[in-house]
Amino acid sequence: MTGDPKVARAHLLPGAPSGAEGGGESGIYKLLDRLERVRQTGRDSWRAPCPGHNGRNPSTLSISATDDGVVLLKCHAGCDVQTIVEAVGLSLTDLFPPRASTGRPQFRRPSRDWRGIVALLRHEVLVLHVALAEIAAGRTLSADDAKAFQRAASNLLRLEALSDV
Repeated sequence: MTGDPKVARAHLLPGAPSGAEGGGESGIYKLLDRLERVRQTGRDSWRAPCPGHNGRNPSTLSISATDDGVVLLKCHAGCDVQTIVEAVGLSLTDLFPPRASTGRPQFRRPSRDWRGIVALLRHEVLVLHVALAEIAAGRTLSADDAKAFQRAASNLLRLEALSDV
């Protein structure tokens, strides 16, 4: 970095973003050390000319660090993040803190659409209710109704399995 090194390392002072302590090579260090004319604008935020389009305006790139160590970038001239990090010799993974290695793959549960699940639950319960009412009245279910009954029962069992997670 050709700017003032005190500015780039300012996040080591009290009030530094969490995860930056200890002097490790975090994403924010990697990025700030490769930018020119960096100026700190807040506790965890900086401005610099954007290297993605060789900006001369020192305010075209906003940089901030989240509490969990993620680096956020915004070029006010419209450069995408990939272009910015490549222009300074980094990759997108450098903007994120390293994962702790547990020796096994990280599993992340997909977010659930609870409204969709409730709507499915309502529908399947209704199908079961109608089918059971037919059976209780002594009527035989048609082949299509029997398939719908089986499908509803199967879907409810899958929803039950989700509740155990």
